[in-house]
Amino acid sequence: MLKRILKLSGLGLSIALLGAALFAPFMQSKDMTSISRPYEPGDYIYVGDPPVPLSGYVDFSSLDLEVVDVINEVREEEGLDSYEFDEALGQAAYIRAEECNTSFSHTRPNGKKWYTVNQSICYGENLAYGYDTAEEVVDAWLDSPTHRDLIYDEEFLSCGIGHYKGSDGTTYIACEFGY
Repeated sequence: MLKRILKLSGLGLSIALLGAALFAPFMQSKDMTSISRPYEPGDYIYVGDPPVPLSGYVDFSSLDLEVVDVINEVREEEGLDSYEFDEALGQAAYIRAEECNTSFSHTRPNGKKWYTVNQSICYGENLAYGYDTAEEVVDAWLDSPTHRDLIYDEEFLSCGIGHYKGSDGTTYIACEFGY
């Protein structure tokens, strides 16, 4: 009898683990991370201008532009100037969003630091995945002190947003900040 119970409980555990593995891809998780670096031009080697180009023309989507609008709305509520949308930062953000599909980190898939996507203009970065609307991602960033600090930073003058939709449907969003 004990052998039968152990067999059945083992079978039940196996079924539960298999179910969790099968349904995990359908359960969209959400996460975010934030980082910045000091503005000390003499300390860095620059890749030069123009910034790192994407292959072809970047058509910034309504999601990207809406994120900038929502960020600027909350900045204005705090009495801060709006960020200018910077196309070069947006291009860098598109690269970083796509890289986050491979490695969700401020370390790039090639092992280099996040700002090496364009060292001459990238000074702060907010990342997120699993959020599908501008309001969702900005609200999540505002709920995190490190993300909120970059959104409310009075020294940054501009930002660029890029997103990438992974093959599993997960949306990765990068916001790059600059002076």
